[in-house]
Amino acid sequence: MPGGLRAKMRAFAFWLSVFPLFSAGSRSKSSNVTVTRVLNPVHPHAIPSKVHRRLLQHTRRANATSVAAADASTLATFGKPKKVSALSPAQEEAYLKGYVLQFVGLSTNGIEPRDNMDFHANRCMVSGKPDDTGSGKGGGGIGLKFDQCPHFVQKDKYGVPTGDAKKPTPDQMFQFMMDGRVRHVQTGKCLRRVKCGTDPGPLGPKRPMVYDLGMCDEKSTIKVQVWTARANLAAKTQGIGNALNGVEGPCLACGPFMMQQVCKGPCDMVEVTTGWTKLPAAYLIKKEKTEVDMLRFGPFEDGLCKSYVKDDEAMASWWYFHKYDIPK
Repeated sequence: MPGGLRAKMRAFAFWLSVFPLFSAGSRSKSSNVTVTRVLNPVHPHAIPSKVHRRLLQHTRRANATSVAAADASTLATFGKPKKVSALSPAQEEAYLKGYVLQFVGLSTNGIEPRDNMDFHANRCMVSGKPDDTGSGKGGGGIGLKFDQCPHFVQKDKYGVPTGDAKKPTPDQMFQFMMDGRVRHVQTGKCLRRVKCGTDPGPLGPKRPMVYDLGMCDEKSTIKVQVWTARANLAAKTQGIGNALNGVEGPCLACGPFMMQQVCKGPCDMVEVTTGWTKLPAAYLIKKEKTEVDMLRFGPFEDGLCKSYVKDDEAMASWWYFHKYDIPK
């Protein structure tokens, strides 16, 4: 190639480097090539815009912290939060009521539970004075005793019934909890089973157990279940579980029910799981059967430690639960 032609080609190349031959997006008159200016080339694995928006909304819904900072116009609304309860609507209504616990026992024939209007059944459980149990995290509890029931009609000075019934006082009213505990309305404490005083030592006699009111989170707090009498025969019972199952519905004098304390294992001791442990590993022996211990309880005429309720295997623990509105 002659030197002059080579010099002209170099000059032309330099001129093209300084001044572009075609404007962006224009077509050359001498060729079929379209020149375009690409500033940000699309990644070959880029997500389409519609899919990207859906993924973004899904991420914002799943992440609670992102929801607060996200634009409300891009988020779906789920409505107002709904109330979820482990109780049925009938049990919810029964849970909000107060109950007077009337001990009736067996009738004179020894076959059926005594009627709730029987003269000998005028015994309802009420709270008393601080007792001498001296156990539990709060020390001594509040003793329990039995007094006249408010549903019995009043009499005038001549002994003639007037047809009017009393209204229960807060110290007579209890509530049934969903886990089986029995809560006192006035004090907010729960029914528990404790020793009457501390043990005198290994050589002394074993202290008896009584029932009183104490803190609801103590291990000595009892959990009860109830049974009904089939064909009104005390010898034939049918378990219905939690006491709330028996008081749901329109009943006002609900019962009679056999009320018992139910324990997984012996009620007098803490159940210990057997097995062995070593370093971080552990091995527990599988239990084929869990024993259930049940205790009947009722009036204790003599009383101990200023409490007048105890358990007895031979006791006919039949009760009525009288339903009232809790005073505000």
